[in-house]
Amino acid sequence: MWSHRKNIRSRLGGSPIIVGAAVLVLSAVGAWQVVTEERSSASSSLTLASLPDVVMDAHRSGAGEPGMRENSVTAAERILASGRVDVLDIDTRLRGDKVLVLMHDATVDRTTDSTGPVASYTAATWRHVHLDTGPGAPEPVPTLADYLDAVGGRAVVTVELKDPGGLPVITDMLRKRHLTQSVMVNTNDPQVARRIHERGLLTHLWRSAGQMRDDDPREWRSFVDVLDVDHRASDEQLRAAVHSGIRRVWAHTLTTGAQRERMLRLGVGGIITDYPLTLDSR
Repeated sequence: MWSHRKNIRSRLGGSPIIVGAAVLVLSAVGAWQVVTEERSSASSSLTLASLPDVVMDAHRSGAGEPGMRENSVTAAERILASGRVDVLDIDTRLRGDKVLVLMHDATVDRTTDSTGPVASYTAATWRHVHLDTGPGAPEPVPTLADYLDAVGGRAVVTVELKDPGGLPVITDMLRKRHLTQSVMVNTNDPQVARRIHERGLLTHLWRSAGQMRDDDPREWRSFVDVLDVDHRASDEQLRAAVHSGIRRVWAHTLTTGAQRERMLRLGVGGIITDYPLTLDSR
């Protein structure tokens, strides 16, 4: 059940406006009711700490929604305009010139009009790579700097660092933009998570169901801000994560209302999904 939810946001004119402290109650048939109380807040308060106890995370910037392009600025803008999502979730890879770009796969083949490994590209060749999945004209593949300049300060963002060698790059980028409290750095490796924490950044650690069989998440509570668990894990493993001492435990990657209800029933506080705008009606 959505037992408590605050800070439901709408974005008007590109600025964050917090329009409500809300209680969302999930009925037995899965309907959500929202009761809001208006209030406003400065963008400086838009941080991980300001998020509600239960959040909606748009995985790959909501790539499953109709017309959305995975890890694109256009998808992020549509998600922000909805006012129904708390966190934008993106993936990054390192280009050959050590620039972080938004791409899930090690190659550009699946989501663009080009081919080859991301690591084989430089600024000169990257300008010819365009996202071409979904309707509409192809659009440039953003660098992480492009993306943060577009949405930084308007949303809480979690950035998966597919290539850990990009950690110094993202550290410098977040510090210069004063985004260290609203952008998390995501990894599957607990040791990388520790390094992220040591740099003064917010850590988001995800684990697969297979990994969770041997995990003791209590070992990570001193350096993990968000633990991201696989919804396919057992109830026992999920409860161990929820009671690990890590304040925020979210679950990936959900596609149905039944999965969402199970996670909430077990005490998981974040729903990570490719379908953030429609999951509630499934």
